[in-house]
Amino acid sequence: SAPFLQWVLPVPPGKRAPRPLVRERTQEAALQAAQRIAPRVRETMVHAERLLKPDVTEADLAPQASQIVPTRLELTVLYIPGASHARLITWTASAYGRNWTATWE
Repeated sequence: SAPFLQWVLPVPPGKRAPRPLVRERTQEAALQAAQRIAPRVRETMVHAERLLKPDVTEADLAPQASQIVPTRLELTVLYIPGASHARLITWTASAYGRNWTATWE
């Protein structure tokens, strides 16, 4: 999975939008919330993932209980300069010295 899909989704044609975040008190509640959101973003997620993995299916991207994990303290600075793909998305995270830049063509 592409790291930027944590925060943004490509929205055709040539646009992007923030991805809905899920934060709940229990794993079960978080999974239910993710399952409610999934139908709204599924097509977009599949399209974006297929740019990297052409054989990915909708079932591969369905929310799973194993994906719901406790959060950890980490500072991430995300720069999204507008909805257009004309400018790069850039992010820096405090953990592990991660830095990344991405866009969609």
